[in-house]
Amino acid sequence: MAALQDIGYTIDRRKLFGYSIYGNGQSLISDNPFFARNTEGTAYLPNTYNTAMLGLGLHVYGRDNTVVQRAGLLSEGPGGAGIRVDGEANRITFPPGSASMRTAMFAYGKGHSLTQRGDVQALGEHGIAASFDFGNNAMGNHREYRGSFIRTIGNSAAPMVNEIDGPLVNTFDLTGRLAGSYAAMYMSNSGYVGEINVMRGATLSGDILFDYAQLDEKGSPRLTKLTFGMTPDTNGHTTGQPDASFATRYEGNIIGRNNLSLQLSGGVALFTGNHEVYDATVAQHATLSGNGSYLLNTDGRFTNSGAVAPLIDGRDNNITVNGGYLQTSTGRLQLAVNDTGAFSRLVVNGSAALDGTLAIMPQRGWYGNDFSVWLSGP
Repeated sequence: MAALQDIGYTIDRRKLFGYSIYGNGQSLISDNPFFARNTEGTAYLPNTYNTAMLGLGLHVYGRDNTVVQRAGLLSEGPGGAGIRVDGEANRITFPPGSASMRTAMFAYGKGHSLTQRGDVQALGEHGIAASFDFGNNAMGNHREYRGSFIRTIGNSAAPMVNEIDGPLVNTFDLTGRLAGSYAAMYMSNSGYVGEINVMRGATLSGDILFDYAQLDEKGSPRLTKLTFGMTPDTNGHTTGQPDASFATRYEGNIIGRNNLSLQLSGGVALFTGNHEVYDATVAQHATLSGNGSYLLNTDGRFTNSGAVAPLIDGRDNNITVNGGYLQTSTGRLQLAVNDTGAFSRLVVNGSAALDGTLAIMPQRGWYGNDFSVWLSGP
C-alpha cells in the first residue's frame, strides 16, 4: 500500500490496518483504536464500525511480546478482524471494558497466550469470536501445508520447523464475553490450543467447535482441556484451584470428539445443547446441571466425582450420555421430581459403573404450602 502511495495513488492505509507490532520482547499497552475513518482520511470516528474489506485492527507479528489492547477494535467489513496474532510466544490481553467487534484471530506460530476479560463478539455472517486457525497456503496446500505440529509437502510429512513445533496457543483464560453467530470459539484442524479456562465472569454465546485431531509421538491424541470453574486471579489468569462461587449457563453446542476434554472443576455449570467430546469429567467440587446429550469418543468416558443434576424443563428432562459412565464414591446423581410426577433422568447408552449417592430433589408444587419436616435426635 505504501509503494502504491509512492507512485501517486491516494490510499488511506489506516482504513485498512490499525496498528502493527513487528518487534520482539516488547511490553506495551495499546490505546490504538480501529474504527471507521472520516471523509478526509485523517482520523478515526470513535465507536463507529470500520467497513473495509479485510480490515484489521491490530496485527502482532513479532516474538515474546506482552500486549494489552485497551482501545476498541470495531470491524464489520467482509473478512475483517479485530486482532491477528502471528510470531511466537506473544501474550495478548483484552482488559475489562475493551471491545473487539469481530474475530480475535491466532493464525501462525506457537506458544501464544490469550487473556480475554473484555468483550469480543462476531455477530455477522459466519461470525467467529475467537479463532485458532493457520488457514491455507495461498499457493496451494500441495506445495506446503503447516499447522500446530503439522508440516506436509504434497501428501507426505516434511521435516518439522521450530516455529510450529508446539501448540498455537498454550493457554486461553476467559473471564469476559465471547459471542459468535457461527462459533464463540473455533479451533481448526490445523490450530491446536493446550488449555482453555472459562472462569467467573465469563459469558459464552455461540457454539464451541474444535476440528483438530492430531496424535503425539506416542500415538495418543493431543487433547485440549476445556475447563469450567477454576478460580481466576486479579489479572484474569487461572490459579488452578476450583471456584465454589462459579456459576454459568451455556446453551450452545460443544463439538470436539477427537481432541476436546471437557472438565467441570468447581461451582455450577448449566448446559443445554448436544455435545461431542473426547471425554468429560465432573470434579468433586463441581455440579453439572441442565439437559442435552454427551457423545463421547470410543476411548473416552464420562466420570462423575461431583454432582450430575438433570433438570425438568418441559421439553427434555434428560441428560444423555452416549458412551461409558463412571460415578465414583464421591459422585452424586441428583434427580428432580415435580407435582405432575415427572422425573428428570440420566440416560446412559453404554456401560455404567455406579457408586456414590442418589438424591431425589422435590420441586415446589410437589409438596403443599404447609408441608414441614421435623428432625429430632442427636
